[in-house]
Amino acid sequence: MSSTDLIDLYIATYKSKLADLEDFMNPPARAAEIIKLEEMTGNSLPESYKELLSRYNGEKKYFGILNYGFMSLTEVERQYLFMKDDQDVGGYQPKLEQPGRAFATLVGKNRLPFAHDGTGNYFCFDFEPDVNGVKGQVVYIAFGDSDPLIVLANSFEDFLTFLMESVKNGQTKFHDDREDYDFRGSIENLPNHVEVWFETLFRLSDMAKALVK
Repeated sequence: MSSTDLIDLYIATYKSKLADLEDFMNPPARAAEIIKLEEMTGNSLPESYKELLSRYNGEKKYFGILNYGFMSLTEVERQYLFMKDDQDVGGYQPKLEQPGRAFATLVGKNRLPFAHDGTGNYFCFDFEPDVNGVKGQVVYIAFGDSDPLIVLANSFEDFLTFLMESVKNGQTKFHDDREDYDFRGSIENLPNHVEVWFETLFRLSDMAKALVK
């Protein structure tokens, strides 16, 4: 499946639950912005990620519309520059869920955050895997707690495919509080207590076991 077809299917999967999905997303990223990020990191971004950015440059203020906090390129760059030079965050090294697949460092110049989980933890591309890992694999990095570093998927494509399946098989639950408040205004004017999001109902460790053999 081409990157274009995959992203078409990915977006359609979420639109099947949220017809006005477009209203929650930022306008497309410009090609020059994507190239700038590649030059900044010294790594080629996954084609499917670039295709997704060409549709939406992250989401607006509401977290979880595409099943995770999809960051804009401005947010990605800011977080990458903050993280890239601190290899071990003051000496702390996380435990590894799958030894040999990734190195036990929280951040670094070859880890690129592209999304968050709303609690200060990040989904990252890992461009420098350990001996049994895959370049460009998706890792989940937990800051400030005892959760291990987890390799979630061998690729961004596998990551999206798993998320789509979770929507189809009911492991992801859709919440739209607007229905309770009969809110019909613009997305930007939604009160803070009104939320719209997709909740993944499986633990990350289970996700890793399903995705990475």
